[in-house]
Amino acid sequence: MKGLGTRGLGLVVATMVIAPGPAKAGHHQDGPAEAGPHVRGRAVRGLNQTSVGSGFSRTVDVAPVVSGFSRTVTAADDAVKKQLAGEWTLVKYEIFGENGQTRPGNYDIGRINYGDKEMSAHLMRSGRPKEAPATEAARAAAYQGYLGYFGPYTIDADRKIVVHHVAGSSLPNWLGTEQVRHYAFSGDGKQLTLSLKNGDRITQTLTWERTAR
Repeated sequence: MKGLGTRGLGLVVATMVIAPGPAKAGHHQDGPAEAGPHVRGRAVRGLNQTSVGSGFSRTVDVAPVVSGFSRTVTAADDAVKKQLAGEWTLVKYEIFGENGQTRPGNYDIGRINYGDKEMSAHLMRSGRPKEAPATEAARAAAYQGYLGYFGPYTIDADRKIVVHHVAGSSLPNWLGTEQVRHYAFSGDGKQLTLSLKNGDRITQTLTWERTAR
């Protein structure tokens, strides 16, 4: 960010295992993001966390994080920040199984915005009922059909990652987590992909196009 020479990264390595399954009413919603651990400026030692939601379960293994770790913002980081800046519209969300099969992600409508200091993301399923939910089942379905979160973000151009530091979310278990995205841009800069990885294997990819002004 402008005017900052260093920044804390916190989460430096995250791996995920995603097992697809049918969505069930009452489950906690889980989105495309890496449901990372709660990291609030403290060291984490061999944390392994599993959460279930929105039709698939997730295990997150986090390498030790040294509290207070920071790195110098580089010119390459600033260049990526300029590319990310603005609003993007979701055009495709895919989940990749270990067997090579591809299935659609849980959301087909979305926006993500990168500002000067913070980002925000909104994802939802199309075809949701327009009436206010009046039953527990309807409220559970409404909860599962939407994901929103926001917070500061940091960029590591050397590793081609952007980290979303979640300050607020529709998912309570995401508060204080650091969501890692592996980014890539199309040649003309009009398309952005944000991917999740398990080791070197891509497990999920969200493809965005720059929103027309």
